[in-house]
Amino acid sequence: MPGGTQESCTRQQVSGLPTNVEFLKRLARHPAFVAAELDTSFIAKHLESLTAAAELSATVVAVAAVARHLLNVQVFAVSLCCP
Repeated sequence: MPGGTQESCTRQQVSGLPTNVEFLKRLARHPAFVAAELDTSFIAKHLESLTAAAELSATVVAVAAVARHLLNVQVFAVSLCCP
């Protein structure tokens, strides 16, 4: 559906705050949601597939490792100058 829920979720850019955009993307792509097989227990029935951990790309893992290293270096540097 052009301009629909999936596209709206894909265009979201929120920095600094935790959001549920990834959950909403999974919800909008779910075959039962797309087929409008909806009721008030939809999320409960499909919770496992809607909340499954996403695969992280090698780039994301590398960036996270560098960020962690930089935090460790910063903590070490502060401990040297400010005991």
